[in-house]
Amino acid sequence: MYCIICGKFANFGLASEQVIKWCKSHKIPGCINLTLFSQMKSTRLCRFCPKKASFNYPGMKNPAVCKTHISPNMTSYANKKCLANKCKIRAIYGFTDDMRTIYCKEHRRVGTEDIINNICNIPGCKNVSKYNIIRSLIPIYCESHKRQDMVEI
Repeated sequence: MYCIICGKFANFGLASEQVIKWCKSHKIPGCINLTLFSQMKSTRLCRFCPKKASFNYPGMKNPAVCKTHISPNMTSYANKKCLANKCKIRAIYGFTDDMRTIYCKEHRRVGTEDIINNICNIPGCKNVSKYNIIRSLIPIYCESHKRQDMVEI
């Protein structure tokens, strides 16, 4: 679904209508994230608010709080961590043949590549892509190679 105002990907709508109409920038008062709302049965919610829980203390079985309510020493349950000794940074680098993330940028090994983020389509450019034309879901160009008619996805 796309925002009825700007054409960006939309998640928000009125709970009474259950129709996605607006992006985060254009949502009106009283809107809720209907995408998240529809996933609530399978998603653990924060103990303190209706946001998705992604954090808890190491060793705990399930996430308990959202990013807003995180306490010191809590870690993310949503993202796989770097395999380097005692590193707590999200792993985004891995080997392209098995597509598993194993290292962060600091601890990446020779032959590993960023397999989480989309990379710019310009040959030789290794920047993360963030731009494409309106109504496209996948970014294809980085900021330095975007065209004038492109928006951030």
